[in-house]
Amino acid sequence: MRFGSQRQNGATRSLAPLIANRYWRGVDAERMLEAWRRSGQSAAAFAREHGLSAARLLRWRARLEPTVAPAFHPVRVVGRGRPSPITSARPEPLELELRGGCRIRVPAGFDPAQLEELGRTVEGWGC
Repeated sequence: MRFGSQRQNGATRSLAPLIANRYWRGVDAERMLEAWRRSGQSAAAFAREHGLSAARLLRWRARLEPTVAPAFHPVRVVGRGRPSPITSARPEPLELELRGGCRIRVPAGFDPAQLEELGRTVEGWGC
């Protein structure tokens, strides 16, 4: 069975014409993306259940959903009190956690320009 769905409910049947269509218009893709969001499934699981390509869903999501620039928040550095002998001998690295959970550990004495370039590159990966 092409649709491979255990739940042949009205929602699945209403998607059948879209699934069977080789080409989607923007409104078709929006409808399919909404069904995917409502399902709560991963792209791979939803695609497998409906006989679609996960890459197709992800391409349309990237095309239709606006990308949001990362938000930068002001930071205030607070003193730690008395430094311990261990931290004063070797400073701890700086750790940045990006939107998607990716982390970048930066050693003391880093080059700010390289860090900025690395951050843009990693954000471009979807982290």
